[in-house]
Amino acid sequence: MQIINLNVEFIEDMGNKDKKLFDSHCHLDRFPGEEKIGGLISAAENAGISNFLVPGVTGFPARIVELAEFSQVTIGWGVHPVFAENFYENCCEEMAQALKKSVCKVIGECGLDRRAPVKFDKQVAAFQWQIDLARETGKPLIIHLVGHYEKALAMLKEAASDVAIIMHSFASSPELAERFLELGAYISFSGSIFRKKDDTAKRLVNLVPDNKLLLETDSPDQKPVFWPGKLNEPACLEEIATRIADYKSISIEKLSQITYKNAHELFIG
Repeated sequence: MQIINLNVEFIEDMGNKDKKLFDSHCHLDRFPGEEKIGGLISAAENAGISNFLVPGVTGFPARIVELAEFSQVTIGWGVHPVFAENFYENCCEEMAQALKKSVCKVIGECGLDRRAPVKFDKQVAAFQWQIDLARETGKPLIIHLVGHYEKALAMLKEAASDVAIIMHSFASSPELAERFLELGAYISFSGSIFRKKDDTAKRLVNLVPDNKLLLETDSPDQKPVFWPGKLNEPACLEEIATRIADYKSISIEKLSQITYKNAHELFIG
């Protein structure tokens, strides 16, 4: 397809194929129907991305039968705050029990969002249910958070000793990053980090210890300005990683080793 061919050419110009990256948050199921998941994965593999975590936003990901064809893909289950309105109508104890025995490796993405057209109390109830579910199942918890930081910190503080917390697509302040790191949270950076001033982004990246660092694209959303395709893609992770490595003054290969190890231990074991 034209988009993928364009991006492969862009990637191949980047050179080194010895990297091994893990896209710790991408919505392969939410691309337009004409976009084949296999094509997106192939383009990403040409850039050194070998593994993909696909979270849920309305339960399990869509196109799950197609996703299941790829051993490189790890599946999550979650209810995004934007979809929390009918949460209790769609989830129940039977679902919790089923998740313990399913292919689901992660709970999320879930959280709070000041922009969501859902009453705050419903967002909180959905978020708390998923925090409790992660604690009960022992699965990592992927957090979507836009605003409501104090509330989220309070809710997560109680769970932090029992569950691995991942702050998805983090682009808030360094001060807020420090507070989540104090809880033991992982910080995952996407292309959104590059919207910040360069010195702030660099400071933020260098606050995160190596053993708490993850990389993601959040594709097809949050397309960075430097990406040439119509939509963001997992293949973009190579350039995101290159820029993050530059902030940390380490090689792309070293950053790949660090972040791949963290993601593999969290999501695959």
